[in-house]
Amino acid sequence: VFVAGGVATGIALILLVVLLPESVDFLVQRRPRQAIERINRILGRLGQPAITSDALEAAPRPTTRHRSGNPGVLLGTDLRRSTLLIWVAFLATMFGFYFVNSWTPQLLVTSGMSEADAVTAGMMLALGGTAGSVLYGLVASRLDSRLVLIGFTVLSALTMVVFITSTALLTVALVIGVLVGALINGCIAGLYTITPAVYGTEIRSTGMGWAIGIGRIGAILSPMLAGRLLDASWTPVNLYVGAAVVVAISAVALLFLRTGQAARTVPDMASA
Repeated sequence: VFVAGGVATGIALILLVVLLPESVDFLVQRRPRQAIERINRILGRLGQPAITSDALEAAPRPTTRHRSGNPGVLLGTDLRRSTLLIWVAFLATMFGFYFVNSWTPQLLVTSGMSEADAVTAGMMLALGGTAGSVLYGLVASRLDSRLVLIGFTVLSALTMVVFITSTALLTVALVIGVLVGALINGCIAGLYTITPAVYGTEIRSTGMGWAIGIGRIGAILSPMLAGRLLDASWTPVNLYVGAAVVVAISAVALLFLRTGQAARTVPDMASA
């Protein structure tokens, strides 16, 4: 199964590179050969009006400072607030995600569940995770993606607490486990969705890279800290509630985040 999944992932990446068109923003900023034709082809597929060569020439291009991908730009006056909030959201969400996926079976056994049932509960988390990103995408395609992500984050924290306090009822715990897996995975997908809208095209990869890197700090700290606290006589309920509080911090950060201010819209460019 592992090998089949790896091969399928490789095939999917190849298809993505071959079939996915470049973004309009990238074509406007870099202006490769036949940029205007490629832009209008994409706009046509999106049902948007075509632009003229004059409009493309009038569109501003990034400064040398931005084009270099200097990470210091992320903490400049205009982006510092959004960058720090994104970093907090990534760190807190990945902290909760890796705690749930790393420690759940062991903590369930500590709570009195049999090893076989604990493994089954862990599988339910993974099962829910496979649907979490799709679920987020379906909801976010109809509603504001940031508000949907906030909702997923709050529900993730709440269901984590319900999950660890329902271990005496196996069926209930398994059902809640699916929800926990789906919601926390949806949070990860949501962060990858909303973060690009914070940054302009010329620094978008830098912004995403640093956000993911900061998130990995939470991914590393979470399993280590949980082990230390378990050795310090924290109960599974204490650990899960603590992790839920950390995840809830992500919701607070997202609540104050403004997205989309750095992106240049197609209508703006067309009107130029």
